[in-house]
Amino acid sequence: MTKKPVILIIIAFIVMMLAPVGLYEWYTSIDPSFIPNRFYDFLSSWVLGFITISLVCAFLFHLIKTPNAKEEFNTHFDQEGVILKYLSIIMIPILLYAYLWAVICAPIQLWAHYHLGDYWSEEYTLVESEACYSDYEPNCVRLLFEDTSTNKQHTIRWYLDKHKLLKLKNTKVNLVGEKSYFGYVVTEIQW
Repeated sequence: MTKKPVILIIIAFIVMMLAPVGLYEWYTSIDPSFIPNRFYDFLSSWVLGFITISLVCAFLFHLIKTPNAKEEFNTHFDQEGVILKYLSIIMIPILLYAYLWAVICAPIQLWAHYHLGDYWSEEYTLVESEACYSDYEPNCVRLLFEDTSTNKQHTIRWYLDKHKLLKLKNTKVNLVGEKSYFGYVVTEIQW
C-alpha cells in the first residue's frame, strides 16, 4: 500500500524535471519570431522575479528556522568546499528563474505561435542584422528591431531573405504578423 504513493511521488518528480526541458526543446525547435508586449514583459520580469525571490526567501527562512538544518547545510558544504557553497548559493536563484521561465514563458510563446489571432502590422527600425551562430541553420539571421513609438529593442531570428536582410541596417521596415494577448508573432518582413 505504501509503494503506490512513493511511485506517484517519483513520477511527479520526473515530470516536474523533464517538462521544462521538453518545453524548452520544443521552444528552440520552433523558434517563434515573437515580439513581446507589456503584458509579457510584466510577466517575465516582475512576476517571475517576484516568484523567484519569494521561493529563495522561503528557503532561507526555512533554513534559519528549522533546527539542525543550518548545521546540516554547512556540514554538507564543508565536505564539498567553500567555493561550491557560494557558487550554489548564487546559482540557485538563476536556475530557479530559468526553470520558471521554461514552465511559464516558453509555453506562452508557443501558444502565440500556434493560436494566431488578429492581423497585426507595425513599423519598426531595423537597427542591426547579423548572421546567427553556427548552432542554427545557415539561412538564419538575427535581427534587432527598435519600436518607433516606445524605442524598445526586440531581437528575433529570421530564416528567409538572409542576404537581403544582412545589407539592411538602420532602415524602416514593416513587420506583419498575428497579434496574441502577450505579444506579436512576425510572419513577414516588408522593406
